[in-house]
Amino acid sequence: MKTTINRLNGFANSLFATDIYTVIICFLSIAAAFSHHKITPLIIYACGIFIAVFKETQKELFKFKSSYFAFAFLILSMLTAYFNNNTKGISLSFLFLMITVIGIYLRSKMTKELFEVMLNLICFCCIIVFIGCIISKIANLNVPSYRSTLWFYNSNYLGSILAGCILICAYKIATKKGKDIIYYLIAFGCAICLYFTGSMFAFLEVFTGVSVLLSLTKKHRLLRWFLAICVFGLLFLYLVPEIFPRLSESNITTDNRILIWQDTIDHIPDSFIFGKGFFTYRTLTNVRYLTSHAHNFILELLLSFGVVGTVLIGICFTLYFRSLIICNRLLRRSHINALILAVGAAVLLHATTDMTMLWSQTAIFYAVIMSGLGAEEKTVAKFRNAWRNQL
Repeated sequence: MKTTINRLNGFANSLFATDIYTVIICFLSIAAAFSHHKITPLIIYACGIFIAVFKETQKELFKFKSSYFAFAFLILSMLTAYFNNNTKGISLSFLFLMITVIGIYLRSKMTKELFEVMLNLICFCCIIVFIGCIISKIANLNVPSYRSTLWFYNSNYLGSILAGCILICAYKIATKKGKDIIYYLIAFGCAICLYFTGSMFAFLEVFTGVSVLLSLTKKHRLLRWFLAICVFGLLFLYLVPEIFPRLSESNITTDNRILIWQDTIDHIPDSFIFGKGFFTYRTLTNVRYLTSHAHNFILELLLSFGVVGTVLIGICFTLYFRSLIICNRLLRRSHINALILAVGAAVLLHATTDMTMLWSQTAIFYAVIMSGLGAEEKTVAKFRNAWRNQL
């Protein structure tokens, strides 16, 4: 058995500069992001428990300072949910604990070779999603209000993943990581699927992410073309608003968001210190609009996790993005950090009106992309070690 594992490790190292465990977990994580929403948690639990149990993998979980704050935040959210009888919050805390374990492990083991292969695999999965969207749309041609959902439970979750896939295609085109025509076609297919989902903010997610990415990679010519296409699209939408039927519902959607935000603000003082765990909003009584969360990341943090939880998760992400910015300054020719910053900006914008990252498929999808920072950190560490040896 050990001989077989050693041979597999040698094969994995020759292709991806890492071990076979990391390769398997990477591929399973991507499979989880694009699997049926009922299967995704099972894959996440299997990978997370494997990493936490085996000595070969568990030693990687505390390499980063941010890990301690992330685990403290999730344990606190689990305890507050338990003491407030928030059963959904308990299960979601455990799920996000497993996703965090996977993300931290992948970050500690990530290499540039493996990251690029992962992004290519995500693009391949987009082709399957495109076929599914086309079939579902044809099957529902007689339903004008139909929004593609496929196996993602909610059209907004599907829209967020498609937006992320378009950003990956833009990254591949901007950095010349393959044949441009392939990624243009995949991005175009994702845009069609995004239109079928009817997710308005997912388009803003694409606009923000691609603009940030092309700016950071200094692809000004591509940026000008992209902005021109966006202006043309807005003009066409203004002249022919029927092309996007959901625009007529925007007033209703906005009114519902305002009701959710007002109810959230009214209930924040009830659990101001610790919150009541994930999805506290759904446990509230006397709300004017029933839903799962506050539809705004600041209000959601304060309502569900209180001041203590908000500070913990704030420190965690501050440490992560501090390392990301350092890598961005030191590695001018590497653009993995640009992709992560672009995805982060896009998700942050979307999170002002919807919390699509609070879902198993989207969360593991973003965790895989964010783990790419580990490849940049390894490159910086090599440069620093070489500099010290010269001294």
